[in-house]
Parts: sequence; structure tokens; C-alpha cells
Amino acid sequence: MSETCNQETILHKTAKQFIVDVISDWKSGKTDAPVLKRTCKICQQSKDQSLPDKVECAILEHRMPDGFIVDVALIIENEPAAAIEIRVSHAVDENKAKLLSVEGFI
Repeated sequence: MSETCNQETILHKTAKQFIVDVISDWKSGKTDAPVLKRTCKICQQSKDQSLPDKVECAILEHRMPDGFIVDVALIIENEPAAAIEIRVSHAVDENKAKLLSVEGFI
């Protein structure tokens, strides 16, 4: 298997496209809103939260205003409101995590 067609690349690309497709299906009325499982950093309790209706779409490999390219950007009012990074074998680079122009979500 070549370097450009390894399992990590296939898994990474498939996961990104899956997120975009799920959000597209939701916005077109085919499914319910996707649900995020959020964990409080203080008490460690988990809570399910549906994506808010104001999310307009998800864009694959979006260049953010700070120049970074994120795996998936969630768009609100034609602007990126949240970034999704898919972790297969390594976490987001510490520098990118600190400098990324979106920090949280809605």
C-alpha cells in the first residue's frame, strides 16, 4: 500500500466526509440534528447536546481566517463558528490548537 493510500488516510478522509454528510442530511430534513457528547472539564459529567439549528452547513477542509486548514468547519451566518479535527493517530498540533481562530462552540 502506498504512503498516499494508507489506512490512516482512508479513515481520516472517511470520517471528515461522514461528518459533512450527516450535517447535510440534517439540514435537508432527512435526519434529526447530530448530537455532541460534551464533558465538563470541571466536574467530568457528560451531557448530550444537539447541534443548534443556527448551524447552516459543514465545510470540508476549510481555511480559517488565521490561515489554518481545519478538517471540518461548522458555519453560522456564513462564518466558521467551530472547527472539527479528526484524530486518527495524533492530536492537533499544540501551536495550531492555541492559535486557531475559533475556540469553542456556540
